[in-house]
Amino acid sequence: MRSVEDVVGDLEADRLSRETELRLIERLAMGSKDTERVILKRSIVLLSYAHLEGFCRFSISTYASALNSFCLSCDEATAAVAAAGMTDVFKALRDTNSKHQLFKKSLSDDRVLHMSAREQTFVEETRKFFARPVSIPDDLVETHYSLSTDVIRKLMFQVGLKAEEVEPRRGAIDRLKHIRNLIAHGDRLKVPSDEDTASYVVTAIGVMSFLQQEITFALSNQTYRKLVEESAA
Repeated sequence: MRSVEDVVGDLEADRLSRETELRLIERLAMGSKDTERVILKRSIVLLSYAHLEGFCRFSISTYASALNSFCLSCDEATAAVAAAGMTDVFKALRDTNSKHQLFKKSLSDDRVLHMSAREQTFVEETRKFFARPVSIPDDLVETHYSLSTDVIRKLMFQVGLKAEEVEPRRGAIDRLKHIRNLIAHGDRLKVPSDEDTASYVVTAIGVMSFLQQEITFALSNQTYRKLVEESAA
């Protein structure tokens, strides 16, 4: 079992290393001239986005890993955390290739029948499912989408964090993503102003700090526990 202090320390160290790198490149850009300045300012945009994306995935994965280490049963956890820890159960329920032994040959193509069989198994095993410890798989926080406000909300929602709290930052995050896409996709004429460059760095650092604070609060106040969720309702 990992301590809250260790988890928070990992988040702090990762965020600080990313912030230090961004601030260094920013200082180099502001002290440069002409072509070098342009290159560094465009690089800041790409790096700001990359660090924000990297920290989002790192922080959510770290939080999920911490929850796994607590040996918390699914019955003790909030609905979101319990569901995240039972992804294999739901995957089996949805697996259309799973056939009941009694009808594997005679009615192998009867989807309604085999869905009914999987549902019966689910109901029969429900008590066992909820008694087992939370085990959130690594791939739960993976995404094939580029980072955006909605992707951050998705990742937070999946592990029971307050996804709506990121909404006020939507405009800044989406602006950073937009200009990052322009530069990454070959728009060599797109050079952000000094003010815009500074704002992109502030956005990345601000959202990283926000995520760290949300996870720290959740761990410190054990909001992943069902009793906490019920008493707050």
